[in-house]
Formats: sequence, structure tokens, C-alpha cells
Amino acid sequence: APELYYVEGYALDEFAAGRWGLRPVTSQRVGLLLDAAIEPELRLRHMQAADACRATLGVTVSAYAVTDAPLGVEIAMSPAGASWGTLGNPEALLRAARRLQEEGCTAIAVVARFPDDEDEEMLASYRAGDGVDAVGGAEAIISHLVTKELGLPCAHAPALPALDIEPELSPRAC
Repeated sequence: APELYYVEGYALDEFAAGRWGLRPVTSQRVGLLLDAAIEPELRLRHMQAADACRATLGVTVSAYAVTDAPLGVEIAMSPAGASWGTLGNPEALLRAARRLQEEGCTAIAVVARFPDDEDEEMLASYRAGDGVDAVGGAEAIISHLVTKELGLPCAHAPALPALDIEPELSPRAC
């Protein structure tokens, strides 16, 4: 079976500009970074998802850290319809990511608490495969920052309350 490789957007931009090189990596020591703003039950669900990755996919999740302060993620949409966002406490993110790097992690998986007040019409459109991912812009800010500052691959997932089951959910929204 062919290998699957992940390249974070900032790293891909640097590669395309000729400033960074990329090489295949066959295994990573993933550090799970959790936002202090995530409620205990939701935090446990994300820890269990990481355990499932260890058990079923063989992913090496070697350490985890909780930020020392909430990250303060906010999301918005531009008048042109692009998603964007802000990170109220980027230093808390970087402190936790550096702790994981010091523990030998070679990649970071961030889970940050995102606001619950999503536009229902926009969410329905996205889940049907027609709309914009409202959290994507803020997610990119988080992963770009970690990759730029630490030189490590970084992926992000938002921590949100579970959505209702949608039988016709677009594969793009999955």
C-alpha cells in the first residue's frame, strides 16, 4: 500500500518558495496539545480518540500537554465569504508545543476549544458539501504558527460539542 504523507500549509508554502526542503518520514513521535479551555468530558473524548489512533493505526502519541492558559480562539467570516480567526493567547500555545518538543515529540497535534455559536445556515451548507468550513481559517493560524516557530509538522482539530448525526453528510465535511 502507498504511504500517506502530511505536509502542513506553512511548510508547503516554504517548500514552494524554495526555502525549505521536505523528506519522507516513516514515523513521528506525536505530541498531543490540548487547550486548557476544553471541558473535562470533551478533553477525555479527545484523549480517547488519540488512544484509538495508537491502538488501531499504530500512531505513536508519545506525550500530551495542556496549555497553561486558554487559547482564546475566535472565528469570523470575511465579507467575501472566507473563514478567518484569531488566537487570543498564542504564547500559551507555543509554550505547550515547546514542552512537547523538549520531550522528544517530532510532530504536534493541537486540539483547541472553538466557540459554540456557529451560524446554523452556514453549518448546514458546509455539511451538505456546498459551503465554507467556518473553522478552517482559525485552524490554519494555529498550525501555521506552531510549524513556523518550531519547525515541526502540526495538525489541528477543533474541540466542539458533538453535532447531530447527519445521514447525508458530505464526505468533504467528514
